[in-house]
Amino acid sequence: MDLRAHIEYIPRMGSKKDYPIGIVGSGFIVRACHLPAYEQAGYRVVAITTRTEDLPQAQSLAETYRIPKVHPTIEALAKDPEVEIVDIAYPPHLQLEVVEKLVPYKKAILAQKPLATNFWEAKKNSRTMRCKRSDSSR
Repeated sequence: MDLRAHIEYIPRMGSKKDYPIGIVGSGFIVRACHLPAYEQAGYRVVAITTRTEDLPQAQSLAETYRIPKVHPTIEALAKDPEVEIVDIAYPPHLQLEVVEKLVPYKKAILAQKPLATNFWEAKKNSRTMRCKRSDSSR
């Protein structure tokens, strides 16, 4: 089955590299992949947050990668006016909760695959997020 017929929006990122990025997460994938890739590509990471018990790890990453802000919560990162893009580097079963917290703040969101446990759940949640984003702009 060709699933592309069911996808209503496919994002494209331009060549601009100075978008300020905030990261949610501080685990292996952030340390080994996301932060080195952003650094190598010249993208600016301006903030990081993670679960409370992992904040010391986020602080360590901030020092290593010269990230100026470590926020205590996802909401604090979302309220940061400097952050334009939020990279969610959490396991799939935790991502949608984070997305729901971010949507009212109208940040661009990068969620890792898989976004949900199956395609139809991801599509349903995508519609939900689109509706919440529309509702929050009224």
